[in-house]
Amino acid sequence: MSIPDAIRAAAPRPVLIIAGGASADEPVAARWFQAASPAAVQVRVVPHAGHTQGLATAPRAWEAHVISFLNTALNPATTPAGQGAGHNG
Repeated sequence: MSIPDAIRAAAPRPVLIIAGGASADEPVAARWFQAASPAAVQVRVVPHAGHTQGLATAPRAWEAHVISFLNTALNPATTPAGQGAGHNG
């Protein structure tokens, strides 16, 4: 099963993709995955991070994004307006 197919199969469950911004291909691939289920997929690009290096490059921002995503995913009734799973902020 391809990643986009897996994302579609998981919908409406939220998916978080953290991409490294040091490679031009990663954010493009992340947006392509997001297109599989835009309402369910949240993309975070960590500037200057290599592949799988988001936590090491920007630990506070990574932690904040992951905790925010998990809080929203696990407690959808408490999500502030405009910050659902597809939020890209």
